[in-house]
Formats: sequence, C-alpha cells, structure tokens
Amino acid sequence: MSENNLTQNNGLDVALLQQQFRQNGLGEVLNPADNIVVTWLLTPDVIEGLKQANVEVVINVQPEDELTFDEQAALQAVGIDYADIAIRGAEDLTEATIAEFDKALNTHEGKNTLMHCKSGNRVGAAVALRDGWIRGCNPETALENGKAAGLLGLEQEVQSRLLAAR
Repeated sequence: MSENNLTQNNGLDVALLQQQFRQNGLGEVLNPADNIVVTWLLTPDVIEGLKQANVEVVINVQPEDELTFDEQAALQAVGIDYADIAIRGAEDLTEATIAEFDKALNTHEGKNTLMHCKSGNRVGAAVALRDGWIRGCNPETALENGKAAGLLGLEQEVQSRLLAAR
C-alpha cells in the first residue's frame, strides 16, 4: 500500500490486513470507506495483526453464540476498543438495532474501524439500512454502500426495507 493510501486511510494498513486474513483462511478484507474495513469472522491468530495494521476499534455484529473465543477480552488486551451489536439475520434488522449500530459508529467516528460478521453480509445490511434510514441516502445509494461493505444474501430483504414506507 502506498504512503498516500495509508494517509487517506488514517494510517490503516489495509494491505497488511488483507495479507493476514488470507494467510489465516479468513477471506477478503473490504475497504468501503476511508479508515473502515469489513472482514469475516476473527480468530485469535489475527488479533495482534489488527493492532499492527492500526485498527483502533472493532464492531462485531455476530451474536455471542457464534463467537469461538472472547473477542472483547482479546481485543482490549492489545488496546483495541470493542462494540458488539448482535444481528442474527433479517429479524434483527430493526430500526432499534440499526440505531445501535449508528451509535457505535458515531462513538468511534474518525477511528480506524474494523466491522465484521461471519461473511460481511450482516455488516453490509446494517450499513445499507443506516445509510437509508438514518443518513438519508436514497435507496439505490444505500444499497450500493451496503454491497461495498459485504451485503449479499440479505440484499432483497434490505431493499424491501429501504423502499417500504416508514
């Protein structure tokens, strides 16, 4: 990654994250916005690497019973802030949950943030709904932003919710 790209990403080393996630078989790292990355699930093997890549906060949208280790303790042990908003699937894509997601992002605004779930799909859904419901983006833009953050399988559900009268 070039020096200029690191500067634009607030020092977040996306290339290092991509290398570490690939080496550990954890899929791709998406970079939908400056200083924000989206990944699949985390393992203890990548925690130290998150710190080396200048990740400052992790927002996890997986429910606790999907986690394989105590993410919060592991991240806090290396000085990374942690927030969790459990999203199991479409049933949890409510205005209250998206407001909680928005609050987590606003609390850590400007920090190098890694958001994750098992595949990026739920993160992408939350991003799209936040953009449409809270940030006032039109449905097409909100959906595209969600796709950039990993939205796949929940796309039809998210689109329906974005187009529904509120």
